[in-house]
Amino acid sequence: MYDLLLKYHGIKVSEFENLSNKEVSLLVQRELAASRPVILEHSGYIHSEKRQHGPLFILVVGINDLKSTLFYLYNKVDVITARRHEVERMPIQDLKNWCGSCTTFRIVQREGLEIDWLEIITSAHRRLNGSNNAENAFTSMRRFADEVRASLDIRSEVEGYPNQFWVPLFYNIMRIGHGRVQFARLLQYLARRYHIKALSKIAEDLEKTAIEWSLIRTLFIKSSLKPDDKPLVDRISTRIHELSLKEEKLANALLYVSMKQCTQKNNC
Repeated sequence: MYDLLLKYHGIKVSEFENLSNKEVSLLVQRELAASRPVILEHSGYIHSEKRQHGPLFILVVGINDLKSTLFYLYNKVDVITARRHEVERMPIQDLKNWCGSCTTFRIVQREGLEIDWLEIITSAHRRLNGSNNAENAFTSMRRFADEVRASLDIRSEVEGYPNQFWVPLFYNIMRIGHGRVQFARLLQYLARRYHIKALSKIAEDLEKTAIEWSLIRTLFIKSSLKPDDKPLVDRISTRIHELSLKEEKLANALLYVSMKQCTQKNNC
C-alpha cells in the first residue's frame, strides 16, 4: 500500500518501531513543527490478542504553544456509514502510552505524477477474477454465503472476545466495506481527473454496496445475540449472495468502461 502512495501521490510513508518515550516525543514534535501529522500505535496493544476498548491508533495533528498538549483524531464512527472526526486533547507526557509504532509522511513529489488508470482498473479486475490461480472473488462470496447458511456457529465466532469490534468475523466484514469505500473514492478521483462520467456512476453504486456490507455486519452482530435464530442466518446468507451478484455486475461494468476508453485511444 505504501509503495502505491509514493507511486501515485508522491507521499513517502515511514514506520518507526521500538522507540523510547523520549524518541517518540522528539519525533512527534519535529514532524508537527513541519506541519506533518503522525500516526501513533497504542503500546499496550502490541502483544495483546484480545483488544480492549479504546483507539488502537491515533493521528496526532497539532501541539499547543507551550508544548504541553497534543491534539489528535481518531474515528468514533464506522467509516462505512458516517465518518466523523473529533479533535481530542492529550497531555504530552501521555505519549509514553503511544510507543507501539510511529508512522510519518513526507511529500517527495507533488507535481507531474502520471497515473495509468487503465492499468489500475484492469489489474483490479484481474485480481477479482482470480489471477494467479486464486478463486474468483464473487464465487468466494457466494461460497461464503452458502457456508453461513449451512454451518455458521456464531457462538464459537464470538467466544472469548470482550469487545465486538475485535471479533474476527465482524472485523473482516467491516474491512470489506471499508475496501469498497476506498476503491469508490479512487474511482471518483480518476473520474474527476480524466473526465470519465461512467466511473463516477460506478463509484456511487460501489459506495452503496459498502453500506450493504455494514448492514450485513449489523445482522451478524444481531445473530450473536440471538444464536438460535435460523431465519436471521438465512437472511444474512441471502443478502451476501445478492450482494455478490451486484458487485460482479459493477466489476463487469468497470471493465467495459476501461475497454471502451482503451479502444477509443487505440491503446489496447
